[in-house]
Amino acid sequence: MYPISLLHHLDLTTLKLLLSISEEGNLTRGARRESIAISAASKRLLGLEQAIGLPLFIRESKGMTLTAAGETLLDHARQMLQGAQRIHAQLLEHARQAQDCVRVTANPSSVAQFVPDDVSQFLKTHKKICVDLTEESSLNVLQAVENGSADIGVFADTGASHGLYSEPYRQDRLVMVVHRKHPLAERGRICFAESLDNHHIGLHGNDWISNHTQQASLEAGKPLNIQTQVPSFEVLCRMVQAGLGVGLIPYQVFTSLGPPKNLVSLDLCEPWATRNLMVVIRHPRHLSPAASKLFKHLTQANKNRADALWITHASGRQPDNHFSHLRVS
Repeated sequence: MYPISLLHHLDLTTLKLLLSISEEGNLTRGARRESIAISAASKRLLGLEQAIGLPLFIRESKGMTLTAAGETLLDHARQMLQGAQRIHAQLLEHARQAQDCVRVTANPSSVAQFVPDDVSQFLKTHKKICVDLTEESSLNVLQAVENGSADIGVFADTGASHGLYSEPYRQDRLVMVVHRKHPLAERGRICFAESLDNHHIGLHGNDWISNHTQQASLEAGKPLNIQTQVPSFEVLCRMVQAGLGVGLIPYQVFTSLGPPKNLVSLDLCEPWATRNLMVVIRHPRHLSPAASKLFKHLTQANKNRADALWITHASGRQPDNHFSHLRVS
């Protein structure tokens, strides 16, 4: 009876919920992260605990922390979720044999700002090609292209491309985001060191931003106080809105997320705040015809966008914002 009851509750949705609650330290935030109603999330967690016969979390007013049983289950949950991802990758490979499918891995900044629009435009004229898009840190993007698990990557240029073939894609500008009532809000432009007296909101797995902010804090002789780490730019803005600190996000992301939340952006004086995004492949001769077409499209995207903006400005027309379908995993 015990194993059957437990297996009934070990579905992927519940395992992902368990992982999110443990990382967020809160049922409400964990449920929102997985787009599950709070009542449904609570029911799933309670059912899992009842099937095991042990509590998985210590519930306190300040948040939720895993019990020993919870830690054990979380380790297995991670392995099961990784197994599911491997199944997905292997089945996707079978699907690619029946359809021209290009695997693209891109860093969070490019996914939040540029890649979906550019891929959408590509798919309008290449309807028989599918694109499987995943989001990873820039370092993981390079590793994915290097080991062949991605056909095309988009990453923030650091000068180290692992011997791969890369071409310019877009330019990305990071800004400091603060609440409109924050003491720094009227500054307009600051150096990163001037923000170190504040709590900072960090991003999970963003090695590029983390490395530069850590180095800047060392040069300033002040500690970088990362009070909270979050999974996305949108959640970062919500945390800043709640008064929990300040954070760094790309300017184009700020233009859509910041103003509705009463946030303002501050330019940074550091040169590293402006970075080049690159499109990377192993080598042009290793690309399938479909991947080769998409690679060419992405490397031309910045030039095409600049030309379109010039034409739009001259004619007074608003730019087209139509989206085609895109498979995201």
